[in-house]
Amino acid sequence: MKGDVEIPANPERIVDVSGSADELIILGMPFVASANTSMFDGVTVPEYLQEYFTKNNVDTVGNYSGATSSGDINLEKIAELNPDLTIMNIRHEKVYEQLKSISPRVMLSDDMGFVNWKGCFQQPGEWFGKEEIVDNWLENYDAKATELAAKVKEVVGDETFAVIKANSVYFGSYYVYRTGGPGELIFEAMNLPPSGGIPKDVWGEVVDAEYFSRIDADHIFFFSDDGKVGDRMNSPTWQSLKAVKNENIYYGVNNVQYDMAYTPNGKLIYMEKMANALSITQMWNKENMEKERNSVKIKVAFARWIRSKTGYSLFLLILVLILLMSILLFVNIGVAGGNLNIQLHTLTYKGNPSEIGRVMLEMHMPRALAVCFTGAALALAGAVMQGITRNPLADSGLLGINAGASFLVSLTAVFLPSISALSMMFAAFIGAAFAVLIVYGLGMGKGKSDLIQLILAGSAVSTLLTALSQGISLVFGLSKSLSSWTAGSLSGITWQ
Repeated sequence: MKGDVEIPANPERIVDVSGSADELIILGMPFVASANTSMFDGVTVPEYLQEYFTKNNVDTVGNYSGATSSGDINLEKIAELNPDLTIMNIRHEKVYEQLKSISPRVMLSDDMGFVNWKGCFQQPGEWFGKEEIVDNWLENYDAKATELAAKVKEVVGDETFAVIKANSVYFGSYYVYRTGGPGELIFEAMNLPPSGGIPKDVWGEVVDAEYFSRIDADHIFFFSDDGKVGDRMNSPTWQSLKAVKNENIYYGVNNVQYDMAYTPNGKLIYMEKMANALSITQMWNKENMEKERNSVKIKVAFARWIRSKTGYSLFLLILVLILLMSILLFVNIGVAGGNLNIQLHTLTYKGNPSEIGRVMLEMHMPRALAVCFTGAALALAGAVMQGITRNPLADSGLLGINAGASFLVSLTAVFLPSISALSMMFAAFIGAAFAVLIVYGLGMGKGKSDLIQLILAGSAVSTLLTALSQGISLVFGLSKSLSSWTAGSLSGITWQ
């Protein structure tokens, strides 16, 4: 373009502002400066090129995108480097004359964009007589792509793919790739099958989020600035996608794929990353699915066994044994605890127990049995509440039972302070029953109980009665005794 240019026979001070650093490295052509920097910040050198730039003291002179009036390149620095050849692209046509005055320059053909990456690679090969190197590299690239494709198909079979990128500039729009960037790696290089909704014979298509409903891919590569879907993740359209339901979404970051998916070595490295993501994830999924299936089989087999007469009887026997062992342990521990020999001697020779044996028999044993009966009562109450409310987390406090009992106990303590413990328990029972009747009355809906209304009524009644109980205890100085009664205690339990 722009007329004929005589390329030096062996240029040693090439300045590349076309983004062809990767190609020059493969061709073995030395360059002193490059504009092959990140599309995002225009400064950072792509990670896979950093080692070469550092080792060979390559300067950066801007960015190859050519977005601004100066072409996003540093003309003064290029002039200071005294290059013997400058490689440019059509994006820098606006500074063509300035570059022409600095050194001989060649320009990549205007019909070669980053979609036609092979053409962008082959043209420098022709300039420098390196066609054989280019051909050999492309042959190895195709072989590697075939190898990676076989590796992927081994775990996914003929399942389909889609490659989507969130637009970094216009929020809410997306690119659905076909022959561009990472799309070329999936559909062209590895020849993996595209799903419905993927455009044909173009680099890609700009779409909105509703377009996702046309995509029925088994696997989706999704690229965005932060490697996340964002708010779109919660939309019904996104959640309905087959790949989302099966957790076959592979996330990537825009600046990485921009830097790597459009140049030879970058494409090769990135293609391997994508293939490994597919292979490793799918193998991991299959292993976990197999483990999950085995786990389900074990659970089903156990459920069937536990429902059988033999299984149920054995399971019940195990629980009884655990309970007996817990009782023995409870009786044998504590400040005045003994050991199993003392306990057996006490139970066998009741008429003449030792001091420790007497403590175990008259104090620890009744308390242990009381704990068992109390636990059984609480379990039964919880089961009843869970059955009524169909809530696996329900307890007796949900329908105001605890609050009703506490309320009447506090009233009884005020007006009948000398009442016996048994009478106090009877008062608590009446209070609990009273609260249940109120809750059930409020929870009735059109002649029959309404579950949600019943729970809401229980919560309201419980809050009210708890507040009244606390008010009474504060006014009459019953906070300590009422708290002690509510918490419960085993200290007064004997055989009587």
